[in-house]
Amino acid sequence: MGGGAPAPPPAAAAERAAALRADGVEAEPFAADITDSAQLTEVVARVEEKLGPIEVAVHAAAAGMSIRAESTRAVDRRSLELPFALKVYSSIELSRALLPGMVARGSGALLFSSGASEANLQPYLANMGVALGAQRAYVRQLAAELDGTGVYVGLLAIGALIEHSAVQLEIDAYPELIPDGLVLPRIGNAELGARYWRMYAERDTVEVEIGF
Repeated sequence: MGGGAPAPPPAAAAERAAALRADGVEAEPFAADITDSAQLTEVVARVEEKLGPIEVAVHAAAAGMSIRAESTRAVDRRSLELPFALKVYSSIELSRALLPGMVARGSGALLFSSGASEANLQPYLANMGVALGAQRAYVRQLAAELDGTGVYVGLLAIGALIEHSAVQLEIDAYPELIPDGLVLPRIGNAELGARYWRMYAERDTVEVEIGF
């Protein structure tokens, strides 16, 4: 699922699913714009109809650099609309769609991704930082409320460029998009996947940082 930035083409998603099936993993590609509440609810229903109840969901939606505000003083209501739709409202909608079943079963996990602009002050990403701050507050409150239900909620704050991501390719092509002298570390999907797995398996920490 994606929103705010171009999603991988259906052919690419189908190729990934085919590769997983070749390794013996049951996999099907599904696409939706998670900033659209109706699409999000509908794709959850399609996934569960095809594959059964969702036990683990990872909300890792991201947007390109084009949505950033130039500075904190430039942030206004309009500049917050897409960041909030992408990171806050869709997080809430996904939780509302999945939590009734998870709580009833007494098991499940909701994993969310965050970024560096909430933990580290980065005025050139101020609007995203505001949205990530709101998302963090929601996730922490949700985790506290679900304590003892068997449902785990975790937030992975990623302080590095994800290799081969649209944002990494964008910044490499247009380095002027970030402040002069700023060097962003890189992180691979394998390392991210391993950290998500540890969060799911260990379930002892709500907030985890990587790449800082």
